[in-house]
Amino acid sequence: MNDMLVYAVNYVLAILLMASVAGSVLFLCVKLFDGMFCKGYEMKYYYYLMRAEVLFCVFPAFLLAAVCIGSKNYVELGILDPKDGVEVVSYVDYFGIMMIRNRKLNLVKICLFGIWLLGFIVTFILRLVKEKIVIMKIRKSAAEWDEELVNRIRDRIMQETATRRKIRIYQSSMITTPFSAGMIRPVIYFPKAELQAKDLYNILKHEYIHCKRKDVIYQLLMMFVRGMHWYNPIIYLFEREFSYYGELSCDEEVLRLADVDERYAYAQLVLSMTESDQGNGRYGYQAGFVSRNEKEMKRRITHIMKESKRIAKAVLLSGILFFAGVCPGAVFAASEGFSVVNGHISDIAERAVSTEVKMEEFMAYTERTVLTEEQIQELEEVPQLTAEGAYIDVTIYGTESTNLRKASLKKGDIVRVNLSADNVEDDFVIGFMDINGDTSYVNSKRGGVLYMFQADKTSSYVIFVKGRNNSNGNGIHIMGIIK
Repeated sequence: MNDMLVYAVNYVLAILLMASVAGSVLFLCVKLFDGMFCKGYEMKYYYYLMRAEVLFCVFPAFLLAAVCIGSKNYVELGILDPKDGVEVVSYVDYFGIMMIRNRKLNLVKICLFGIWLLGFIVTFILRLVKEKIVIMKIRKSAAEWDEELVNRIRDRIMQETATRRKIRIYQSSMITTPFSAGMIRPVIYFPKAELQAKDLYNILKHEYIHCKRKDVIYQLLMMFVRGMHWYNPIIYLFEREFSYYGELSCDEEVLRLADVDERYAYAQLVLSMTESDQGNGRYGYQAGFVSRNEKEMKRRITHIMKESKRIAKAVLLSGILFFAGVCPGAVFAASEGFSVVNGHISDIAERAVSTEVKMEEFMAYTERTVLTEEQIQELEEVPQLTAEGAYIDVTIYGTESTNLRKASLKKGDIVRVNLSADNVEDDFVIGFMDINGDTSYVNSKRGGVLYMFQADKTSSYVIFVKGRNNSNGNGIHIMGIIK
């Protein structure tokens, strides 16, 4: 299996999980902020906060997740695959088991990526194509609504909303509720129904506000976010809340100067349009006038009947600062949690697999070496072994010998050596030598060594590797960990 492909899949899966968790945490924080500080205030501020979260989830979350992964990227030893003996493999990332180079695990990750890609195609690509086909059918059946009353109301709304663009209005018998569509050149579709001038004004102004705010574009971005994170149930809640608060904020704009009677009439209009829309669920992604969710409709009617307060500048500023601080914080927290979980899984898996490996396959033999003063001085320069272990990445040639690490040990202390060569045909030995020259050697098998050396006395020890390819042999690249 191609290492670059697996490595790319590892990164995509890691970034997707981190961005998904970060987006979920951010949404829950925004909900908490709304519940604590925004009660009774206009919904448009909260809606704009959610729009900012949509933009964050589209690109910055993935970028920050990639930066978090890249900032912690370094080589570690991986988990053993005890198939037909001992075969040492490695992974290349801080995130433990996600980066293990293991054939079976890599196959699982490739399958997971395939499942995610299939879900993305179904929840975004196919849905987008389906909706596009439906809109094209509606457009073919629709006729432009060019009556004098409609034009007069449109001109009035354009003046009230400070809109220069004259949005075209169509009527179609294929729909039962008004909605707006089109990202570059938005249009408004109306069902073929008799509407009073006041009702026509309210509905048309509602849809004009959607078009002016580019809500159709944001709905498309929200659908893209849902497609990217289709496996996350919180994202579905985010999508529903985003559409719902978009409608509430439009209602507020329409009813900004309305009295109680006008609010009541508007609520009656929304209810009547909802009843005529029963069974029509084809245009849920569009910025529409009504919702088919009974619970949301009750909340919307309640909100219509009360007048919202203008939000205080202090609350608005705190919301902006809150969002600016939570965005990167959510990604960083997700990356830390992700690394901890994967590191824990990696440790458990390594311990579980290691217990299955028969250490007796590696037999140590000893010999006594008389060290010269030059050799002793050379040993003093070897880096000390830390409590976290030492990560090894060396290349030796022929019968060359390279000192790896030094450790001051007490009698009975254990040093675990887990090293592997790139080529299973490479042959080398690991030496464990005390300051007196007493040395234990372990030969590699299939290009790897897994062994635990035990100090038989309190002394300073040096761990070194020596090549056993012939003098004309190729270089042996060895990686692993000593701890």
